[in-house]
Amino acid sequence: MRLALWAGALCAAALPAQAGILVGGTRVVYDGAKRKASIPVKNTSQTPYVVQVWLDDGSENARAKTPFALTPPIFRLDPDKENNVRIMYSGHGLPEDRESVYWLNVQEIPPKSDKENVLQIAVRTRIKLFYRPPALAKESALKAGRELQWQIVREGEQGRPALIAENPTPFSVNLSEVKLEGAGKQTQIKAEMVPAKSSQRLEIQAPPPYNAGQRYTLSYRYINDYGGVSDPVQAEIEAPARGQASNQPSI
Repeated sequence: MRLALWAGALCAAALPAQAGILVGGTRVVYDGAKRKASIPVKNTSQTPYVVQVWLDDGSENARAKTPFALTPPIFRLDPDKENNVRIMYSGHGLPEDRESVYWLNVQEIPPKSDKENVLQIAVRTRIKLFYRPPALAKESALKAGRELQWQIVREGEQGRPALIAENPTPFSVNLSEVKLEGAGKQTQIKAEMVPAKSSQRLEIQAPPPYNAGQRYTLSYRYINDYGGVSDPVQAEIEAPARGQASNQPSI
């Protein structure tokens, strides 16, 4: 019985890798100066699929109302064929002084099998859509990741330390790696996205030894418009006294 369950688990784990629909990018950056953005979707299998696309605002299982139209919202994709999904902004409803972020969902729907006792998995791919207003310069977006400002906080005597990333820029910064080193110990921290003109709290699951006045070295990488990962950026942070926060800019 254990062997059967283990084999079943291995098969289930392998199924996403067999997805027939390939999305041609890890993100969409919508230049607000243009009428639309698009991304290719290709069927890499020998089986026809129906593909359904929609946007959400970060709630994975919700169909949020957004100021965008997707065409086509549902289509058939034959083997080895490709189709472009076009994204069009209505022209109103979003801030003009910062980026807005949504999620593009691409759901593959396989044909019904004529065989009995066949498990079919409908794989969904989700990638970020960044709407960039016309007034924001692309050149500035490439530098935004280096302008993050970092704090280390600890709430109460026994509270677990956490990092606060402040983003003063109008561009969202998608972190790919965050490391904190101090007192001879290095800790890997779960990377998150830091929204434009906002902040993000990053929990430190296994913090280095914490002492007021202790200096820590923070190293992080971020993802650019093309899906590439930046060179490491470093910042020095000093641990504050209990109940306070440090405020050290990136260097």
